[in-house]
Amino acid sequence: MPAEHRLILRNIDQPGYTTDLECYRRHGGYEALKRSLALGTVTGADGTSISAPEHLRQEVTRSGLRGRGGAGFSCGLKWSLVDRKSGKPIYLVCNADE
Repeated sequence: MPAEHRLILRNIDQPGYTTDLECYRRHGGYEALKRSLALGTVTGADGTSISAPEHLRQEVTRSGLRGRGGAGFSCGLKWSLVDRKSGKPIYLVCNADE
């Protein structure tokens, strides 16, 4: 079995660390997301200017990240199917059971 690699809970064994969001934020949680959303436009892998959300979607696609729902559907591909041009609200639903 591969060694455990903690990312979100890497500080869980530190004294005084709790699992609430405020503690997570105090230890740098969500900082990468904040930086990503603040980028505006970035240069994509092909040299063209793209929006930060599109760049993030491309990075998730390139990472190979897959859902855990049994089918292993590509997260980046799933994100690309969202209709962003309609002007309607976009909702993210997370099944935390998986």
